[in-house]
Amino acid sequence: MSRYVVKAALVLVVLLPAALVGVVINYPAYRAVGFVATGIAKGAEDALASIKVLAAMLLFPLTWVIVAVVVGLRRDVELGVLTLGVAPLLAYAALVFFERLDRIIGGARALGLFAFRRWAFLRLLAERKGIQEDILALGRDIGAA
Repeated sequence: MSRYVVKAALVLVVLLPAALVGVVINYPAYRAVGFVATGIAKGAEDALASIKVLAAMLLFPLTWVIVAVVVGLRRDVELGVLTLGVAPLLAYAALVFFERLDRIIGGARALGLFAFRRWAFLRLLAERKGIQEDILALGRDIGAA
C-alpha cells in the first residue's frame, strides 16, 4: 500500500509541470467540445457522446495547430514545429495526471469511509456486490439467448 502511495505521488509530482501546460493549452478546446456537442445534439442524449468524439477529433488538433502557428510566428518556426509535436503529449500528460489524481482522491475517500464511517463503507461494498451480481446475471441471460 505504501509503495503505491509513494509511486502515485511521485508520478503526480513528475507530471505536474507538463500537466499544467497541457491544461492551459487544451482547456479551451475541452470546453468548446462540450459547448459544440450540446448545441448540435439539442437534447438527443443518445447522440451526445458521438458528437463529442467528432468535435474533439476536430477541435483538439485545430488547437494544437493554432498554438504551434502562434509560437512559430512569435518565436521561431522550428519552435513552432516542435510545439506541434509536443502539444498532444502535453494533453496526454494532463489527462494521465487528472485521472491518477481522481483515483487517489477516490481511494482517500474510501479509506476515510472505512476508517470513520464503517457502516457506510460496508453498505457501499454490499451495493457494489449486488450490482456486480446483476451484471453477471444479465451477461448469462444475454449469452443464453
